[in-house]
Amino acid sequence: MQLACILLEYGYFSALGTTERDGSLSTVKRGVPLTCDLKGGVFVVYDEEGRPWIKSVREVTKDIVEELKVRGIKKGAYVPHSRDDGNFIRKIVPNL
Repeated sequence: MQLACILLEYGYFSALGTTERDGSLSTVKRGVPLTCDLKGGVFVVYDEEGRPWIKSVREVTKDIVEELKVRGIKKGAYVPHSRDDGNFIRKIVPNL
């Protein structure tokens, strides 16, 4: 099963194409495939095609961490929406 399908099942949000503030406004693009990281309360996983999937760090479960280990996901990725004090992940995503 593709990683994107698994992430959807775990409630991750595809951040590809969303707009974030990083000093100015920019569009979230693809990143390095099969990487993950966390910053500013946001956890990101990039799937096989480099699409970023995000979730609040508070909601990351042991099950998904184990799944990522099995798939060989490496730490060290750009974390979109991590510079807004978690506003996007806490206020915008739940209303989509």
